[in-house]
Amino acid sequence: MRDHIPYCLPQKDNSMNFGTKIIGRFQKSTAAGNRFNNKHEWLLVFLRVPSLTYFGEMTSISRLGLALKTIIRPRTARSPDLLTSKTLLLIRNFGRMSGMSLVEQAKKAAAEAAVDNHVQDGFAVGVGSGSTVVYAVDRLAELVKTKGYKLQCVPTSFQARELIISNGLNLSDLERNPVLDVAIDGADEVDKDMNLIKGGGGCLTQEKIVAANSKSFVVIADFRKLSETLGTKWTKGIPIEVIPMAYKPVQKKIQEKFGGEAVLRMAKAKAGPLVTDNNNLILDWKFTTAPSSWQDVNQELMMIPGVVDTGLFIKMAEKAYFGMENGEVETRG
Repeated sequence: MRDHIPYCLPQKDNSMNFGTKIIGRFQKSTAAGNRFNNKHEWLLVFLRVPSLTYFGEMTSISRLGLALKTIIRPRTARSPDLLTSKTLLLIRNFGRMSGMSLVEQAKKAAAEAAVDNHVQDGFAVGVGSGSTVVYAVDRLAELVKTKGYKLQCVPTSFQARELIISNGLNLSDLERNPVLDVAIDGADEVDKDMNLIKGGGGCLTQEKIVAANSKSFVVIADFRKLSETLGTKWTKGIPIEVIPMAYKPVQKKIQEKFGGEAVLRMAKAKAGPLVTDNNNLILDWKFTTAPSSWQDVNQELMMIPGVVDTGLFIKMAEKAYFGMENGEVETRG
């Protein structure tokens, strides 16, 4: 394709403007006589951008293909179908190189900002769990390789442990490093008072232990997790880890005392309930009305025999980084 055709547009354009401008420039260019050799070059015009975010949060090949099919039409009768296997391969290869959904870009931006601002050479780092933490671990590994950082990494879950090992980082634990310099973890929701809901991935107890034993607890998330009041964005309930033999009486007491519904979380890839890394079960408490004090509720939940811990992280986070839709990173705390 001709490299002089200027189709790369600013990253900060929103999805609607991005698509509109690309289409406009394409039409203007073709009207002026810029022709392309084949239908695949037509497709590449739309792919010569920093990401695929101008189609919104499209992550699947089929959804992207459908969007392209409604915009681009084949040039000749010999090319009646734009979406050939070769075309799909172009999409797939481009996505592998530079395509990343808006949400994933936001996660990456938040994670890298947190690591860059809070991790120093020689630190003992608590490594959280979840999809956003993957980008934080990537950045930690990059600092080790490019700057020679010597870090000790303490995991909060089996997933975190595997991330640390697979990235060649030093695996440690709270026996060797009982006090951590910083813990970096994701969240399911963060309210205006920096209270968190965590545990959507089932790792809440170890996450809270690591965070509580860190000098600084930093949260990383994308724009979807930012809210004014807990329960606004995250509607799956407050995760509560319980001893298996006690789940039924705990469930009953929660519902009687606080209302709502405490649902036993079921596994997705096996029959029966989800089992945590600690061999416990999880109740997701779906409350009907947000309480006036989450701290009081958390303390009362913890007093129920059989409750191991809750996914309420109250006044624990020092700072939170949110990757936003416009490509910027906002902070709280």
